[in-house]
Amino acid sequence: MKCPRFTLKTVSVSCLPCYDFEVPGFSLLYKKRANSCDTSWTSCRDQFQEVMQRDDNIKENGMLLAISDSNNKDLAQSRVRDVATFLRQIEKKLKLRKFTRFGRTNLPGVLYLKPSEFWTKDKMRVSLMTLLLRCGRHYRRNKENFKRALFSDAYAKRTKVAIERFMRGNTYYQESVGSFYEGWLSAFRKQKKVQVNKLLKKKAAKIN
Repeated sequence: MKCPRFTLKTVSVSCLPCYDFEVPGFSLLYKKRANSCDTSWTSCRDQFQEVMQRDDNIKENGMLLAISDSNNKDLAQSRVRDVATFLRQIEKKLKLRKFTRFGRTNLPGVLYLKPSEFWTKDKMRVSLMTLLLRCGRHYRRNKENFKRALFSDAYAKRTKVAIERFMRGNTYYQESVGSFYEGWLSAFRKQKKVQVNKLLKKKAAKIN
């Protein structure tokens, strides 16, 4: 699959995360002036989701994903394009009306994105999106290893039944989500197929 176009304006990022890139870093953007942004990096998906809910600026400013700290610029940029392609492939399989938009930064290994509202309007989908972005680091456009990458993260493997059902269009979680700790892993890691089928449906739950 071809890499999607990067249509967002390039932004200048103040710094990279100061930890091991074995796990990608997430950050919201805090704009100081035109095309220049402060960051607040974390490798924890739960912490990032907490910040998202608190600051509520992702729709306007988007987010960052630190993917590679390679000194090889071409390799780092290729990894960024791999992740963007992986997420676009997921969104096409889900037949979304509006896709996530992508952009570059001054750092070749950092992806700038404005997630589709499909993800951001629902807490459980946000949790899954951050997990899928982690998985995307293992996708390679030249190998077309989509399915292998989809379950490359340990959390994805532990919730494989739920991810497969979600990818078949059952994207509505049927229970309310309280704290940010009630994410994808905690909801599905111990659930059998029968329960997963009850929790994920093609339509939203009816409100009594």
